[in-house]
Amino acid sequence: MALTLNNLTGFETGGLEEAQSTVGSPSAQSTVVRTGDYALALDNGDSYYWNIIGSGTDAGQKRIVSFHVRFSSLAPSIQSTFFLVVDNPVTVAAYDLRLDTNGDLVFTPNSGVATTVTNPFTVNTMHRIDILWEEAASGTFDLWLDGSSKMSLTGQDLLAANPMALYNFSDLATGVVYFDDCYSMTGATSTAEFLGSGANGQEVFRYQNQTSSVTPDVGNNLDVGLWLNSGQTPLSALSTSHYTASNVGGHMFTDDTASGLNGRHGPHGDASITGTIKGAMWWWRLQRGGGAGTTHSVRYGNDVDTITEETQALTTAFVNYSRISEAATIVPLATEHFAQGFKTGGAQDIECAEMWAMILHVPSAAAAFGIPFKRPSRAVLAQLRR
Repeated sequence: MALTLNNLTGFETGGLEEAQSTVGSPSAQSTVVRTGDYALALDNGDSYYWNIIGSGTDAGQKRIVSFHVRFSSLAPSIQSTFFLVVDNPVTVAAYDLRLDTNGDLVFTPNSGVATTVTNPFTVNTMHRIDILWEEAASGTFDLWLDGSSKMSLTGQDLLAANPMALYNFSDLATGVVYFDDCYSMTGATSTAEFLGSGANGQEVFRYQNQTSSVTPDVGNNLDVGLWLNSGQTPLSALSTSHYTASNVGGHMFTDDTASGLNGRHGPHGDASITGTIKGAMWWWRLQRGGGAGTTHSVRYGNDVDTITEETQALTTAFVNYSRISEAATIVPLATEHFAQGFKTGGAQDIECAEMWAMILHVPSAAAAFGIPFKRPSRAVLAQLRR
């Protein structure tokens, strides 16, 4: 099976809309982040459950999961799980990662022997964790931290009784734990697919939220909408102000040159895009009017290729919808803009409370495992040439 992008998130909706479920009071906060505007914060007892899209029939597959984690304390009162894989429907870990009371990283497979890495973390620092794991009773497990191999194990019991369904980012007695820039893949063959060089190397998630600086929106009209960009749409489904679509519907293109909204490019014009865009996610929060029989659709793609349109069975309550693609004719290049919108096939309204677009980005080597690369000024370059 080919390597397939399953899911990605940077928590950039400003809420926990991407979560399958939560425990406690996890939050998307803007104080401590790696990239973008938000990161996930978990306090003692909090958990955030995230879907492994495409799971359920692929036992024996090798999977990739990558995320960034930051600990406010490296001396928890008890050995504390911060990441685990969860069965469906029973909550059972196939494996987990824990922070020990002395700051060690502990990997524990299902019914297996724990493996320890001594003091790999620095307090209050974002660390990148990449994992390749095989869903098998005697599987392989490779873990890299900030681009360096820390575990390479075979014969690990990573097969649970039920199909794998969720990743659980959690916190037990470690102070606040922060997560950012997460993605997962299915069908991997080796760690070269998240490390190394070339088209498969050094994948790091970045986000773009959908923008347009023109009223009505660039591209087809989204009709009654009054916002300049959907990054300014209300973050509450209780708001009475939403985009609505006629029976024609429409989509909006992003506009980075006239908007003046830094960090909201889409992705054209974003200086942090230094390499290859591997995949994208389009995300909506939608509801329909009363009655039945009208076709509703989401629309997504970029401003150069054909806009993809897919029918959705909307309800009369706001529900989150998302689409992920790696197709070159759908995912925008760094020289293109996101296109995103919705449509109704008749008189019945379709309403949109939020609309976002996100990318999975392979940066240049200089930016792969740390702060995004920033080109030196001309003065600095002149000094370096001397």
